[in-house]
Amino acid sequence: MIILTGASASGKTEVGKCLAKKYNYKKVITYTTRNKRVGEVNDIDYHFISKEEFKRLEKTDFFFETMEYNGNFYGTARSSLCKNCYLIVDYKGLKKFLNSNIPFTSFFLDASEAVRYNRMIRRADGEDNAKRRLEVDRIAFPDEMRSLVDYVIDGDNLTVEEETDLVYLKSHKE
Repeated sequence: MIILTGASASGKTEVGKCLAKKYNYKKVITYTTRNKRVGEVNDIDYHFISKEEFKRLEKTDFFFETMEYNGNFYGTARSSLCKNCYLIVDYKGLKKFLNSNIPFTSFFLDASEAVRYNRMIRRADGEDNAKRRLEVDRIAFPDEMRSLVDYVIDGDNLTVEEETDLVYLKSHKE
């Protein structure tokens, strides 16, 4: 299993899509209470559910890990974890995996704030939202995360395909 982590607009989703397309990795579709973005599809990008349903599932131990980000909940179903899959997690999610016996290779996809801001603007997140997310991410993704993952990839000057190839090659070294 490959775990991808990193701040907003660091390339996690695009690298994941490329892993699926190029290397036949299965995306672990996580659950979220946030609203769909333009172009997102329920049960493909996320399982979009209400906060009430999320809390109900959480009480039944349905999730392996959960997090709250930006006022919304995210969770990974225990039943969705498998060998040939990839998963996107935050700091708390990464720590949960580190304290488990589940085999995985982890990557921190790094990108400068300027690059991430421009990506958010290009995908129509809005200027105020982009600035707020950069501020939130300074706390949500502490420097310590880089020391917890197996590999850090600086994507500022790489294409999505180049980042994906690095992830794939490094995950198969072990």
